[in-house]
Amino acid sequence: MVPVKFTTGTSAPVWTQAGSWTSFYGVVATNAESAAYFIKLYWQKDSPTAPSVGVTVPDLTIPIYTTTLGVEFHRALVQNGPLWYTVTKNAGDTDATALSSGGDIITLLVE
Repeated sequence: MVPVKFTTGTSAPVWTQAGSWTSFYGVVATNAESAAYFIKLYWQKDSPTAPSVGVTVPDLTIPIYTTTLGVEFHRALVQNGPLWYTVTKNAGDTDATALSSGGDIITLLVE
């Protein structure tokens, strides 16, 4: 298992490739926002194009509540193609709203 660690900001959300990893085991995250925020994951599969925030529908949306420490799966979620991630303020598949505070530390557990 490999940790992919990043810090959130308040800029417009973008999809970021988490390397060529295809297996997702879980996430550990902090929450300094006043409400939940959402980590969205997308596997590129056989598509030749990168995902676009607000357009590409995520394969998995994980809520990070103010009391959430993380989510762990006993078995990996596996899809084809590289894994991409983004963080948005709202849950909707096409939401592109930036976080209000930022500064949260997120670690994706991948392989």
